[in-house]
Amino acid sequence: MDAQDEPDQFLMDEDEFARRFFEQDLSDIPQSGSAQAEEESDSGAGAATGPPRRTGRHPAMMVAVMVFSALLSWMFWDDTAYWLSGQGSGEAAAGPVDIGDSVQWRAQFQSDPTFAPDALRHNRYIRVGGLTAFRTEAAAKQQAFLKIAYLPIYVHLQNEPPSRPTDHLVHLTVSGRLIDMSRTGRYRGVQRFYAEQFGLPTRSAFMMVAEDKPANYWWSPLLQGLFGAFILANGAMLVRTLRRT
Repeated sequence: MDAQDEPDQFLMDEDEFARRFFEQDLSDIPQSGSAQAEEESDSGAGAATGPPRRTGRHPAMMVAVMVFSALLSWMFWDDTAYWLSGQGSGEAAAGPVDIGDSVQWRAQFQSDPTFAPDALRHNRYIRVGGLTAFRTEAAAKQQAFLKIAYLPIYVHLQNEPPSRPTDHLVHLTVSGRLIDMSRTGRYRGVQRFYAEQFGLPTRSAFMMVAEDKPANYWWSPLLQGLFGAFILANGAMLVRTLRRT
């Protein structure tokens, strides 16, 4: 039989095939892209120098956000405190605090035009009765300003058409939010007008914003909570950033 008729001589033993396969030089075979990239990254990992790049906001920005949020929270604190006075055990929870009629302080006011009863306090929800003249020359459109006799209280009527000046007094009972005019410059024009026209003092005066109830300021504690969340979040990020440095 010819050699070509004997196929067994072309068959290679499995052990012999494995030995020859693993003895091959595979260094000149091109590597795949992923394997090559992995090898390059391994070789370059040790060559990288310098600290890791910082990510996120700069600490100065975090401090600025905290300071700005604290400032806004402080600006709205009076509104939040006024809302709280009408909640739960607050003094205005049952309604405005009735301080009576202004006539009872007539003698004290006549002897001292700057007299102010202890019941008059900034940011308080009160009800007061008294004589007033509808002199509203200082009023703007849809607003009127009155003066309660014998008390350093001006009244701001909102959504009220200004009435013409009259010389007679009428009795008025009104409730609202009491604002110390020394804490705001919003009503300086009104106070100056009454001082120039009627010789009323500009010290120890209050402005009552009529029908301004504590319940109207439900939005203020929500803003306070939002500002507090900004402060806490940025404070936590600032602590983590400083610990990494």
